[in-house]
Amino acid sequence: MAAVQAYDAATESVEKLQAAELKFQDIINSPSLDAACRKIDNLAEKKELDSTLVLMITKAWSASKESNMMKDEVN
Repeated sequence: MAAVQAYDAATESVEKLQAAELKFQDIINSPSLDAACRKIDNLAEKKELDSTLVLMITKAWSASKESNMMKDEVN
């Protein structure tokens, strides 16, 4: 229920969506996974990791896990 409410709140604001999209593109364009993680950590430290961006990241992760282009992680 909380995820649905966060989704509804996020989609009500075009400005929030646009700001989240810019942050998401910056993360995606990172040269490495470590650099992307540092960008996410930096956003969290500055309290700029909002629910709209988290929903975008989650949706992208979910879609990528369902694709046949994703490799299984090896530990």
